[in-house]
Amino acid sequence: MFGSNTLVGEPKRTLTLAARRLALERGAPVLFDPNLRPTRWERLEPALEMCRELCRGAFLVRVSDEEARLITGESRPDAAAEELCRLGARLGVVTLGPDGALVRGEAQGEAPGVEVEVVSTMGAGDAFMGTLAAGL
Repeated sequence: MFGSNTLVGEPKRTLTLAARRLALERGAPVLFDPNLRPTRWERLEPALEMCRELCRGAFLVRVSDEEARLITGESRPDAAAEELCRLGARLGVVTLGPDGALVRGEAQGEAPGVEVEVVSTMGAGDAFMGTLAAGL
């Protein structure tokens, strides 16, 4: 599992891409959670292009609804998840905040949100992705 934060600059980018390549070569499932932070990048378009390219070969790509629009250009979450698969992911997952999540690709489905008391949204995507990975 990896995200885009280690792709911003060297030497982390080279190390991350090498680990991804080795995982793919060995048949290990690669999970990509872009966790895109536009302010970390000097220019956003190269980050988006890299995210699009890194869908290829991924077992699963998880994006928020905002990341989905930025990366795929699709405004509908279901269409964005399908576009992640056209880009090469086996499963495209779009999280919808309090409205739940959906998956498209080799499996399809929607899950409603769960009502909780929000203390902070920091780490929510990481918690979702960790839970999803553990469940898989």
